[in-house]
Amino acid sequence: MSSEAPEFKGWLTSPPEPEAFGDAPVFAEDPVFTARATAEPRRPQLLESLPELEPVPGPAPAQPALPDWARRPEPPLVDRRVEGAPVTCRGLVYIYRLEGYDVVALSGVDLDIAAGESVALVGPSGSGKSTLLSLLAGLISPSAGRLEVGGCDLAKAGEAELQRLRSRDVGVILQGAARNLLPYLSAEQNVHFAQGGVPRGERSRLPQARELLSLVGLSGRKARLRPTELTPGERQRLALAVGVANGAGLLLADEPTSQLDARSRDEMLRALDAVNRAGTTVVVVTHDAEVGARMGRTVTIRDGRVGAEGLRGEDFAVIGRDGSLHLPPEVLDVYAPGTLVRVELQPDGTVRLSPSGTTESAGAAKQGGRFGSVGTDS
Repeated sequence: MSSEAPEFKGWLTSPPEPEAFGDAPVFAEDPVFTARATAEPRRPQLLESLPELEPVPGPAPAQPALPDWARRPEPPLVDRRVEGAPVTCRGLVYIYRLEGYDVVALSGVDLDIAAGESVALVGPSGSGKSTLLSLLAGLISPSAGRLEVGGCDLAKAGEAELQRLRSRDVGVILQGAARNLLPYLSAEQNVHFAQGGVPRGERSRLPQARELLSLVGLSGRKARLRPTELTPGERQRLALAVGVANGAGLLLADEPTSQLDARSRDEMLRALDAVNRAGTTVVVVTHDAEVGARMGRTVTIRDGRVGAEGLRGEDFAVIGRDGSLHLPPEVLDVYAPGTLVRVELQPDGTVRLSPSGTTESAGAAKQGGRFGSVGTDS
């Protein structure tokens, strides 16, 4: 087995096997470092102890010529803007088969996410958040309804179109940083490998690996470290850089802070904010209320539908296209399921819910039969 590290140029289509590395450290080629080492050779230790000699008259000896690739300066960092991808869901339904039964995971989701927006999907376990994320990524197909990501109708797209979407337009961060990274590559090489799925003719639009690593706070020597040599927070931020390495207009992250402490979580949120400010649309699934509050908007998924949305720290109920309305838990404590209510539009634009006054309704109500009224902005 050779102790020399394999050349990095050929990894764009398939990663090398771990056994190929031996015990030798793996580094990407660095032309500037090589040029500096060639032009400024270090003197042997023996010469450093000798007295300085008088310079010899005459022209200085010619320095060996450097190859063209070594003379080229390293390209400067570029402030690249990403064109965010909008998302539109209309009556989105997803049904899967489990032990001989049909399970409805999503039952008519209506949702609009503008290009460049940051959204947190929140809600109890099993409500359909991760299923919605998989649909947005094109990993599974809708059972019914319409789903568009960046102008592509995923409900009608073929497999080839879905592959192009996943390779160029959508980035995904799976839960658990290790699932997104190749452990035997450095941080910089992980980013380079993630860019290999983009067609060669379009790679010129991609940001440099060191740009992305700098964006998430992994510049300098950390770019040369393998994932196992990074802290958990740094590994998660490396997964973020890998997720947007293809220049994706939509980033989907499943619980990106669930395994981090408070400090690492805040660093990850700052990195997500930096990616969002660069133009990328960010959609995050989370159970952490603090993470939801840091996003521009929260969408609560309940029973496979959009139950509420949060803006500027305030929650709002969402009226569906069919007129359905998810009542918040505190209202359900007053109006039990099955209660008959009148829905009355008031002159001031508020809506009043009042019981029908029947014995059945009174018996279904809680809190000693007292019914309140619910006023919401029209």
